[in-house]
Amino acid sequence: MGAPNLVPRLLDYFDRQLDWLRASISELANLNGDIDENAIDRIFDQQRRRDAQYEHFLREYRGLMAEWNSAQDISEADRQVVRERADAAGAVAAELSRHYEQGAVILEREKDRNQRAIQALRRGRNQAGKYRTDSEKNPDFMDRNA
Repeated sequence: MGAPNLVPRLLDYFDRQLDWLRASISELANLNGDIDENAIDRIFDQQRRRDAQYEHFLREYRGLMAEWNSAQDISEADRQVVRERADAAGAVAAELSRHYEQGAVILEREKDRNQRAIQALRRGRNQAGKYRTDSEKNPDFMDRNA
């Protein structure tokens, strides 16, 4: 026999999950192509926090689903309400996934831009190295022609 308060707990779970998903979407929507070092640190911090929150939701979900699957006394009307809320959470989770994909594209472009900048700096350093005098290569060198 299922717990009498299972349906309200499931609905509460899905409501909290929906709020969390929407907040995550809002954070990702603020991601744009102008990313500096502070923004990258902020993105990583937000992602670590979201990962921990996701793990918490997942643990809670597993427990609730074990109860849900073993419950025999839940009415079809209650089951329908829970299914609708779960479907709503699934739709918002799919939207979050799309935002992650867009964020990955933005970060990939930023990575490519930074790699090109590093390559340009390396080329400049190598070219500057070709113009060094022997005195820079060997501190004991004395130019007798000067």
